[in-house]
Amino acid sequence: MNAPTTSGRWRGRTAATIAVFSLLAGCATDSISDRRLARYRPDSGGRRVGRWGSTGFAGTSAAPSTNQPPDNAVWLRPLKKGDRITLIIQLTSSRLPEQRSDMIDGAGSINLWLIGAVKIEGKTTSEAEALIEKAYREGKFFSAPSVTVTVQEDQYYVQGEVRRPGPYLLRGDVTLRQAIAAAGGPTEFADLGDVKIKRKDRTGQKVIRFDVKKIDKGKEPDPPIQPDDLVEVGRTWVGLGGI
Repeated sequence: MNAPTTSGRWRGRTAATIAVFSLLAGCATDSISDRRLARYRPDSGGRRVGRWGSTGFAGTSAAPSTNQPPDNAVWLRPLKKGDRITLIIQLTSSRLPEQRSDMIDGAGSINLWLIGAVKIEGKTTSEAEALIEKAYREGKFFSAPSVTVTVQEDQYYVQGEVRRPGPYLLRGDVTLRQAIAAAGGPTEFADLGDVKIKRKDRTGQKVIRFDVKKIDKGKEPDPPIQPDDLVEVGRTWVGLGGI
């Protein structure tokens, strides 16, 4: 058998070197992708939050918020009036679990079959579970009930002249400017002097108008977003054939 030639050995080493660099490049790409993904993990309403600078919106240079609550904060915080919750209740091993949605009423309670009102305001979800199970046991209705309580996460909505209109999770405190930033910021046709929040209350729906340009300059406060708010960014007609 003939010994490998110098050119053959060179080609073999080159191929091996290329394979090693390809592998390292793949690892580096994964690492870079991971770092990019980390920058875009939920910041406000599940979206990356931008900011306004002196020249307008600067979403690409925004730093991630440092006061965004962790994903499990909604389960750890005390329940409050108006919280929408899901209950899964299994009263006996031979009976299928029952799932229902409810809202904590003005008295801080929910009404359950057989045991009536149970006050869970101020309790964590695990404390509420234990309280409901205890009520069923002490009422001598069931000896070993199993209850799971989860909080339905609130949402708000952004529409109009923003880059990514749609629903967003309301996690922690979110202001009007942050809500617009979470939706990708205003488009080039946005009129930040004509921004509305449409909000439902006991009397129906009310519309609150804001001038975000004044908010940006510190002349007006940046209002907090509430669950189910609809933020609508108006359109400017300057240069578009309008008045």
